[in-house]
Amino acid sequence: MAHELLDLLGISKNLLFLAQLMEQYVHDLANRHSHLCLNLCAGVCGVHFTPFSPHFLAFGMTRGKFYVYDIRKTSTTIIEAKAHIKTVSNALFVSDFKLLTVGMDNTAKLWDLHKTVCTNTYEDSTHETCFVGVDSLRDYVVLGGEDNSVRVYKKHDSKSIVTKRLHPSSTYVCGCALVAIEELIELIAAGNQGHVVYLKLDTV
Repeated sequence: MAHELLDLLGISKNLLFLAQLMEQYVHDLANRHSHLCLNLCAGVCGVHFTPFSPHFLAFGMTRGKFYVYDIRKTSTTIIEAKAHIKTVSNALFVSDFKLLTVGMDNTAKLWDLHKTVCTNTYEDSTHETCFVGVDSLRDYVVLGGEDNSVRVYKKHDSKSIVTKRLHPSSTYVCGCALVAIEELIELIAAGNQGHVVYLKLDTV
């Protein structure tokens, strides 16, 4: 396998998720050979190993779908759902059975995986051509935008409660991270030109 042609899309403990054209590989770092191979016949854009279980992973696809797999049994998907009109650029577990998807149709959605239904849609961000940053922690969701702004949402509200623009030389927010320090929630967001904004969410 030509590792220089692979894109690293996900990592969790001792597992790596790599993509090469239409094939996807989950590697065990203790084993030099591929742990398993998936052939999904479509491009994978974002991957997340759930921190709540060692066996489940979710990923977004170019066809507007997301998938959830149990890597112990990959012959069938646990969930296959049409999530967005356009490409699903990211899929992120926010709890055991809650998944956040980001589409390149200017929406992000929160899913109940028990029923495979969308329980909330975040609509006031812009992301049609770039893969923007996203993160979630406790009751917050943070989403980058192509208008050079980062937005913070309460998990079950559709409108943002905080909007912060980055330095004007950046054109979109490519990375976001939420960090808990005792009772405080802090946000770091990065623009595509290297500018960073830092916020304490309890004081904004």
